[in-house]
Order: sequence, then C-alpha cells, then structure tokens
Amino acid sequence: WPRYAGNSAMLAGILQSEGARDLTFVLDTRIKLRAFDGQDDLLLNDVTTLYRFAGHLGGVKVLSHQLLGIFIRTLLTSTIRGVLAFESIEPQTLAALQKRLEELGDSDPNTLDFTIERLVWQDGIQRLFTDEGEGRGRVPRVSLTQWEGLPEPIRVLIDPMTPAQAPDFLGLDRQQTSRCAQEFLDHIDEAAAQTPWQFRNEPNGVRVLLDRIMERNAYVKLLGTANLGVIHVPWRAKVDLDGLIAAIAAIRYEAERGEHPESLVQLVETGFLRRVPRDPFSNGPLIYKRGEGGFMLYSCGMDLDDDGGVPSRWGDGPDGGDQVFWPIR
Repeated sequence: WPRYAGNSAMLAGILQSEGARDLTFVLDTRIKLRAFDGQDDLLLNDVTTLYRFAGHLGGVKVLSHQLLGIFIRTLLTSTIRGVLAFESIEPQTLAALQKRLEELGDSDPNTLDFTIERLVWQDGIQRLFTDEGEGRGRVPRVSLTQWEGLPEPIRVLIDPMTPAQAPDFLGLDRQQTSRCAQEFLDHIDEAAAQTPWQFRNEPNGVRVLLDRIMERNAYVKLLGTANLGVIHVPWRAKVDLDGLIAAIAAIRYEAERGEHPESLVQLVETGFLRRVPRDPFSNGPLIYKRGEGGFMLYSCGMDLDDDGGVPSRWGDGPDGGDQVFWPIR
C-alpha cells in the first residue's frame, strides 16, 4: 500500500486516500484527547506514529501520494499548535515533544521524488502520439477531443488545454516532445532542492532554464506548470515544523524564566533551541517579535517579503501577507 493500478500511468496515479484519511482522522483526534486527558506518553507516541505514517507516503511514489503525506504532516503541526494554545502541557512534556519533533524533522528528506513522474510523462507521450517511425509521430486531433470518460482530476488538468491550445498540440513532434520532457525532468530535482527564495531570485538560474524548455513544447508546458506548482510544498511543511519547534522553545523559556525571550538567538544561547530556523521564503531567519503578553513568529510567505506579520495563507494572492505560526488566530 499504496497500490497503483489503471489503464495508464496517469490514471494509476490518481489519489486513493480513503484508508489514509481514516487513519489520519483517528490519530489526529486521539492526539487532542491525549492532551486533554494529560496522557503525555501516549500523546508523544501518537504524534510519532502520525508523522511516520505520513513519511510512508513519501519517496518513490506518485506525486499525489507524496503531497498527501506532506498534508498529513502539516495537519499534525497545526493540531499540536492548537494543543499548545488551548491545553496546559507540563514543562517536561513540552521538552520531550520538542525533542521528538526535532528528531522526526531531521529524518525527513523534505523533497519530492519525480521518479514515477518520468513514467507518467513518457506514458502520456506513448498514448498521445502516433508512432510513424524515427520519432516522427504526431498528435491526432481525436486525442484532444475524447476526454469525456476521464476522471475529474485528469479533466481539471486537461481542460485548460482545449480548445485554445489545440493547435499547439497538433503541431507537436513526438521526438522533440520526448527530448524536451527529458530535459525538463533532468532539471526539476535541482529546482525542488532550491528554497522558494533562491528559485525566484537566482539570476539566469534553473527557473529561467525550465521556463525556456516549457516555451518550446505545449505538452511539457502543461505538465511542467503543474509540477512547478507543487515543488515548494515541502518547504512550507519544513518551515511549518521549524516554526512549531521554535514556538515550543519560546513557551518553555517563558514557563521557566517568567518572560518571553528577546529573540530566537537568545533561545539558542540559553539552550532552549538547537539553531535559529531559517525562512525558505526569505533570505534570513524566521521573524520573531516579542510584545506585551506574548510573541509573534512568522514566515514571509510566497510573496517573499515581510508584511509585518499580517496573517494570510502563505502570502499567496494579490494582497500578499505572511504565514503566521504564532499566535494562533
């Protein structure tokens, strides 16, 4: 599990999430109940189990399953933040929870694997193009019109292509498409390894290269745009976890010292935090601000600039904003 089956690589990769959804719901609910009942050891065990379960969906899997695993990790961090905000947790439990999360984060590769995506792309070329020898195959017009039987997730991907992009597809050459697809996928891992800030700000870097490759081929542009739309999701999950760990450290500091720390650096200097967490959506650390009665901790988000802690969903949208990890709103 998961099992992949279907008439094509793309259909086999459609998410089958019922079992994962049910297990996630049970463990997530039980974590909240453990916190409410003060069952600290069992709470730590369930946190570990849910995080490791999410990890089973990573690695050499289809992208939909990898993204589901990342979603489960993000749900877990959100649940723990809610527990911290609304339940009283013993200091020793907080310290053990922070250590456990640090260990789990260290074991996470924090990247998407595009191995099976290569199969999906090549299988699509095999099915979409005719084979006329020496790679001279073309896309028959009928291939662009018979999508009615496809499942909704696939139609969502295909529908933007028709009818405006149909001429671009009809003019494609099979050999050139295969070559462009291979070239794009040879560089997608490099793009995924870069932080969002590096990806957007590196002059003449891999972003420019991938854009040029996609402009040469409509098929590669269709699938490549979808891939580039998710390469930064692991970075969101990583900084989400780093923000949670830093928040726990700040809460522990306040419980022991009677006041919140002046900075994240102070947390490191006093041994409450191993290192100052970096913000992959900026060229610096996560932003920490101490105020009367509390503190604020946030990332710059997808717009890559500091909006002063204005909460948003990752700053993704026309109004920008930041991704606030603490306080809970």
